[in-house]
Amino acid sequence: MRIMTKPRALYLGMDIYPAGFYPLLVRLAAYKLPLFILENGISTPDDAVRWQFIHDHLKELGRALAHGVPVIGYLYCRSSTISNG
Repeated sequence: MRIMTKPRALYLGMDIYPAGFYPLLVRLAAYKLPLFILENGISTPDDAVRWQFIHDHLKELGRALAHGVPVIGYLYCRSSTISNG
């Protein structure tokens, strides 16, 4: 599997850019606080796209952890698991 290096428009017209996850985590680490990633996910009926999304983001998360970013948790969430009614 290959990580996307440019944003890609996908389901619901949102951009997906896993390569931006690592630099974001590194920037947040400057606050010297533990990080807990909540509700990182994608809403799509396509399981292959969902697994690619998870794989790519976890790979970037692994890079951040290897460089000492203090991530203490990660929750995957897809919008179909959230109900407002």
